[in-house]
Amino acid sequence: MTIAKINEVKNAGIWHDYTAPADVHLASRTLVFGFNGTGKTTLSRILASLELGQISPKLPSTTKFKIQLSDGKTVTETLEQPPLGPNLLVFNTDFVERSFNWDESSSSGIVYISEKEAGAKKAFDECSEKLKQNKKTLPSLNTGIKATEKSIREFKTRVAREIREMTPTSIYTQSYDARKIQGHYTKSSFGKNLSISNEALSHNQEILSRRKPLDIIDFSFNLPSGLESWLKESQRLLERSSSDLAVDALADYQDALPWMKHGLDYHEDHELEKCLLCDNLFPKQRRDFLKTIFTDAWKKVADDLKNAAVAGEAHLERLTLFYGNIPNPEKLSAEFRTEYETGYKNLRTQTEKTGEAVKYLIFKLKEKIDSTLNTLGHSSPTLGEDIKDIISDFGNQASTLENLAKSHNKKSEDFEKEQKSALGILEGHVLSANQATWDKLHSDLSEQKANLAKTEEDIQKLDRQFESLRNELQDHGVAAERLNALLFSYLGHNNIYLTAEEAGGYKISRAGGEPALHLSEGEKTAIAFCFFLTTLEAEDKKLQDLTLIIDDPVSSLDTSARTHAFSLLFRQTKKCAQLVLLTHNTSFMNMVKREFQNLEHREPNTISLLSLDCRSSPDGSLRSTALTKMHPLMVKHQSEYHYLFQLVRTAAVKDETDYLYLLPNATRKLLDIFTNFCSPGQPNFAAALMEHHETVNGKIDLKALERLIQIESHGTIEGFGTLPDLTLRDAIGAAKAAIGFIESVAKDHYRKMCRACGSVD
Repeated sequence: MTIAKINEVKNAGIWHDYTAPADVHLASRTLVFGFNGTGKTTLSRILASLELGQISPKLPSTTKFKIQLSDGKTVTETLEQPPLGPNLLVFNTDFVERSFNWDESSSSGIVYISEKEAGAKKAFDECSEKLKQNKKTLPSLNTGIKATEKSIREFKTRVAREIREMTPTSIYTQSYDARKIQGHYTKSSFGKNLSISNEALSHNQEILSRRKPLDIIDFSFNLPSGLESWLKESQRLLERSSSDLAVDALADYQDALPWMKHGLDYHEDHELEKCLLCDNLFPKQRRDFLKTIFTDAWKKVADDLKNAAVAGEAHLERLTLFYGNIPNPEKLSAEFRTEYETGYKNLRTQTEKTGEAVKYLIFKLKEKIDSTLNTLGHSSPTLGEDIKDIISDFGNQASTLENLAKSHNKKSEDFEKEQKSALGILEGHVLSANQATWDKLHSDLSEQKANLAKTEEDIQKLDRQFESLRNELQDHGVAAERLNALLFSYLGHNNIYLTAEEAGGYKISRAGGEPALHLSEGEKTAIAFCFFLTTLEAEDKKLQDLTLIIDDPVSSLDTSARTHAFSLLFRQTKKCAQLVLLTHNTSFMNMVKREFQNLEHREPNTISLLSLDCRSSPDGSLRSTALTKMHPLMVKHQSEYHYLFQLVRTAAVKDETDYLYLLPNATRKLLDIFTNFCSPGQPNFAAALMEHHETVNGKIDLKALERLIQIESHGTIEGFGTLPDLTLRDAIGAAKAAIGFIESVAKDHYRKMCRACGSVD
């Protein structure tokens, strides 16, 4: 398995927000060229994170990345273990710091497995293979657990949503989340008996959807106060004979008594001696006799009848109000509504009958007082039922509705309790339907975790066995021999060598045995790189399985040493699965590029030539880098001269540049290379400028070139880690003067370079 693509890098130094173009990928042989300060070391640390199994401690804590492997998997900054195992090795400055203590002339050890003990070696190989296979299963086991845990999270979210969406307006379900589902299934098991019918489902949803309880029914279903007594008393008055107070002779004419009373009063008031009806004498003795009939007792009876009639009118008004105020069925809870509706209709009917009884009694009371009502056009009401039966039937219907109202009121008072009950029923219904899925997911998770625990336990046992066999077979001396052989090939002498120490590690010595102190940077680079190459087959690793990331193995080396390093590098890494070389050195880059291009002719689609394209903001305050395909001029030519010419000329023609950090040194390097062509005898561009002073005087800004010569610069394109002491206008001015110098001194060369590098839009 190898690294296929760096898809994204964010928040890592000048890698602010990089997303890979579709055509930028890492091949089995990849060259990444980047000038100093363009993020090359940061990129090596990102790739080294895959080796370490964690973010490199020298990267910002905010670093994020996505790296695609050849098997299609994507690795992010949330690393749990090295995704390529021991088959990814990174050489960079961090590797050197970890491996060497230059002040003590020592290094860490390299373990080679001895072939002398055949039996132990076989056991070691078998243990190593088992260990490798077990470790190989760890990612898939962890991935399986994560997938199941994700499924459980999604399951809990889905089930919570199902419950929430049953009654989305309820305060009990609006904040219903996955944590509740976890709690339910952890505490209980939900069987099929909790599943409910669609009708029950709708009923409980309706209960839970109520925002508040239905109003309490505060209504008395009994007859208005005093009406029942009035009915009975009025009936008694009507049944009582007025002749109770009259003489027996008039007992049969009791209906005429009111008329007779009126006639007597009239004759008395007008002192009439004769009867107006019959014209006979109406003597005092007769009048006195009649007066005895209409005593105060009679008056009291008449008053009682009048008062009862007036009270009846008042009762009739209250009964009408009662009739209109009987609570409608809609005010009751749904489960009582059907029964209540029947009783409601019956009670209204009984109220109407009671009203008719009241009207009947009122009429009869009035008629008792004045019998002329029947002769004055008043219709005489009738009564279809006995008043006692009417009162009894009313009471029965009123009692039915009152009991239903009490049940309703109790339900309203228990509103919160009822809603919680409805919620519990709905929860049980949904949880029951999903219980089997929950059980399956947790069974799978338990099994996966058990497998992981078993595998980790096996790995621990194999690790101990491996370490024991390794200690038995390890041979640091073999590694020292190979390392010294590489170092001799690299340096061409034996003045520096390493010896294995009993405690592990190596001592770096000079010829004669004294510690190799005060090593040059070139010597340190040679030792560190040879040490790295020696680790490729340590721990019984196989070259054909390795992915190597090598960052500037020729730092601080002269031209001759770079050639030796290049040759050694390609000999030792020829069989590895993938080689990714990062460098800022143009001569080394050209050697690698040439070797890779030759390989491409033999084995197409095996190389990738890339560059770190670092650009600056208009004011130069912010730099941002990206991994891109190498510029065509760099790919085509074996010198950076064409690329520098195109970069400097573009800035001069457009009067602007995205490469402010690069431009001053690029201009200086361009002129240094051109000097070798236009002034072969001059040691540098400053001398060449003096030689051609008369030719260019008045044609270019000489002060701009003099300023360029004076600034602090390495004089090579590799060195632009810090911005030279030039403003943007100074840098553009120097670029214009440099291009003008080349055009003035060598017109034909300038025209050919313009054609070779292409036009500037």
